[in-house]
Amino acid sequence: MPSLWKFGLGFLSVEPDGVPHVDASVLITESGLQLNAGDMTFRSGLVHMDEIVTKNGKLYLQGEEPLAATNKFWYQHFAPYEEGGSGRVMIEFYDQERIVAIFKSNDDDVGTGGTGIWVQN
Repeated sequence: MPSLWKFGLGFLSVEPDGVPHVDASVLITESGLQLNAGDMTFRSGLVHMDEIVTKNGKLYLQGEEPLAATNKFWYQHFAPYEEGGSGRVMIEFYDQERIVAIFKSNDDDVGTGGTGIWVQN
């Protein structure tokens, strides 16, 4: 199974090559988060947001599609790279054991990648 993470040069990014993904859209309001991806939909209850966010992007899956179950999520809206940009949205969906999927918006797709190795200290 391909790894969902790629480490290098101090940046963390999603590596799309070989990782299952699907086009997705997300709508976030104070009443909740809704993500639509193919034939899957994720809905949450109330979230504490000061703005309404609508983004298109990709949902990257760790292994198979998430099972119809409750997941937790962590939402991040990064500042725009360039003035006038809208910033990048990333949402991690996880259960008790692992991250099951990551949504990454198409906006401000700026970053860097590389390779690295984990070593025991």
